Parts: sequence; structure tokens; C-alpha cells
Amino acid sequence: MIYRDHVVELGNPLDPIDRGRFLVLGDVHGQMDMVMRLVRLIGYDPFRDRMIALGDLVDRGPSSAEALRWFAGGTLRTSLVGNHEAMMIDAEFGERAERLWFSNDGDWGKAADPFEVNLLRRLASGFPLAIRITLAD
Repeated sequence: MIYRDHVVELGNPLDPIDRGRFLVLGDVHGQMDMVMRLVRLIGYDPFRDRMIALGDLVDRGPSSAEALRWFAGGTLRTSLVGNHEAMMIDAEFGERAERLWFSNDGDWGKAADPFEVNLLRRLASGFPLAIRITLAD
């Protein structure tokens, strides 16, 4: 796999982040309709709140591409690379890895435009493997 950053630092004890909330969300799995209901329910403010997904944005649900684009498209939201993103990224490099991804609900990638899938892989490979958050207290 090719990843941009291994660990991303958020916050600095000398410059505490005092705006909004840190929101953590796990295992979206292409269910963006549920994510959108959740953000409305909790009053998510994309200009103040930081939202971090714990990976597995893709596969299983109908909106894998939308989930990747949404989490990559905000300045205060991001995602870790989950095992499903890792399988999607690895599928570019070999038939065996591609079969593994498809057998783990990545079959949406078969029907998608190959150019778009490659762009989505680039988005996912830009997500970190870990995030360290430093809070003022």
C-alpha cells in the first residue's frame, strides 16, 4: 500500500483547539444516508466541529464513493484508513488482492468506472493510519 501520512497530529498543547467538538464515527460502509441523518440529528457544524471516521467508509452499502469523497472533502473532517480502504487500494496492484476486495463486499468497484475507482483509491491513500489528538485539558 501507498500512504501519504502514517500519523496525523491534531491539536497542540501550546495552541489548544477550542472550537467545536471532536466527533468520532466508525464503520460507515457506504451508508451515507445514515451519516447525513446523524449529522442532522447531532447538529454537526462543518465550520466548527471536527469529524473523524475510524475507517471502513467503503463496501457493503450503496454509497461508497460518496462516503470517500465526503470525508476527504472537508477541512475539518477526515478518516483513518480501514481494512476495507486498504483492500480497495491493494486491489490496484494484483489480481489476488482484487479478488480479496471483491469477496469482501467491494464488488461495487466492478461496476464503477475504472478511472473513478483509481481516483477514489488516491483519496483513500491520503487518509492517515493513525491520528493523535492533543486536547487542552
